[in-house]
Amino acid sequence: MSYILSDRCLWCATCLPYCPNNAIEIENGQVWIDPERCDNCQGTTPQCVIHCPVNSPIPDRTKKGRNKAIPYTSEISDLFQGKSIMSFASSLVVWEGCNILAQRSSLPWQLTEDGERTYKRSVSRDRGKLEFYLTDDPGITPDANRRLFPGLQALESIDLRSACLHLLYATCAATLDRPWENSFTLSDRQIEMSLGLDKRRDLSRAEKLALIKELARQPSRLEVEIDWPAQGKIPAFSVARHSLWELEETQHYFQEDETGTQHLIGLTFTVRAGRWSSFFLNREQARRQQAFYQCGSLPQPLLAFVTSQWHRHEGAVRIALWLLFKTRLGKRQRLTVQTLMKVAYGIDRLQNANRDSGDRKRLIRTFENDLSALVDCGFQLSFDPVSYPLEIQPFWARASDLPDDAEAALEFWTNDGSGNHSITDSAPRGKWNRLKNACFSSVKLPPAWVPSSRTKQKLTDTETVDRSKDELSGQQIAQARRLQGFSQRQLAAKVGKSQSWVRDIENGRLRIKPEDRQLLCEILQIDT
Repeated sequence: MSYILSDRCLWCATCLPYCPNNAIEIENGQVWIDPERCDNCQGTTPQCVIHCPVNSPIPDRTKKGRNKAIPYTSEISDLFQGKSIMSFASSLVVWEGCNILAQRSSLPWQLTEDGERTYKRSVSRDRGKLEFYLTDDPGITPDANRRLFPGLQALESIDLRSACLHLLYATCAATLDRPWENSFTLSDRQIEMSLGLDKRRDLSRAEKLALIKELARQPSRLEVEIDWPAQGKIPAFSVARHSLWELEETQHYFQEDETGTQHLIGLTFTVRAGRWSSFFLNREQARRQQAFYQCGSLPQPLLAFVTSQWHRHEGAVRIALWLLFKTRLGKRQRLTVQTLMKVAYGIDRLQNANRDSGDRKRLIRTFENDLSALVDCGFQLSFDPVSYPLEIQPFWARASDLPDDAEAALEFWTNDGSGNHSITDSAPRGKWNRLKNACFSSVKLPPAWVPSSRTKQKLTDTETVDRSKDELSGQQIAQARRLQGFSQRQLAAKVGKSQSWVRDIENGRLRIKPEDRQLLCEILQIDT
């Protein structure tokens, strides 16, 4: 029995390359399915159904019970566990991966002798390097030959918001003891809540799932090769070219309506960190001073800022992501305007502005608007009074002293207009050249994005008390489950939870509620 495209079809042809029988064709600008070649993917879930963003393909003749239904739990587990800040893997490898996903073609990509595009980052004054590659399909096995994109235009297919998924992967990896061996699972609901997409009313459920699926797969398109020099007691090491994140499985959950049509209702993604994590996220070897263990603080409001401002203020989003790592590394030197512009817009755009006055004016206007977006978000910018004086600062900065009271404001404008200079004066000549040498005395993240030492200590003390009282470790549960001969699926059925819930508990990603703890102890025969 073949499938047909319903009236919901957008004619986007997204499903065309995934059909194993080449049954999907385009005629006169319209997509259709050849019924003679469509074999329903031999009884499994059709590929066109899986990849369609609007659930357009439906059976030509309705027949119920065609595919095995997979239960999908409606239970929502907050990835941030009710907190606004979580720890995440923040090594240089993760930082550069975030820069690639956010800046894309703005970075200085190079061509290898084989015609591949690569981005290199030197380490320890050129004594080592990180080399990144971008592949076209993360679903191919690592041993298969991978065709890399031939041009820089392919980098634009990367959605800037995929940097948020990259950071979420780094957050989940930081919760595992051996992330290069153990995988973690994220559901579409967890991603939706972390990115603030649950508050979007302009997107349908199908559109959100299509967006989440595309964003989730993009970080796994990055591969990295590492040549790291010796640092202190840590010996030099190398990592052969390997995926930054391995997307091991994407599970689709469907629901069948009264006509027998299946609708995609949920997704889960099983991901494993690449080989780099055995050197940069290794607790055991870090204690022996044989590897690194580098973690920072990821604020959930940052992810919401990216997903809400990426289209209007892409430069501000790039700067915010870059400063997240820059601040964590303790770099206290003053930041120049030129450095932030390179991060926000790339070297090529700055060079064009040097040559063309029109581009120069537009870039200054865009930069000042992006700075305003950062300030509105809570960033604290301090202009250096010598290199960045008041006359070349943005208008919103010059008008920051404007009083709220009407009478005081009238007096302010009267005094401002009677002087030789006014805050409404046009920019002075040579502002561009002065901006290139200007700098900020300090740039601080919003206070809500930075964990206070007092809060951190309180959380640590509370967690220690809770563990000493009645918490079960994930290792205890996993060991007891194996002794009883239960699989994760069997234990989930006995507890009345999903298999992903059991997996998250055993990986230490979720805290067990008291009632669930008691039930687990009874089922697994654990002495309390």
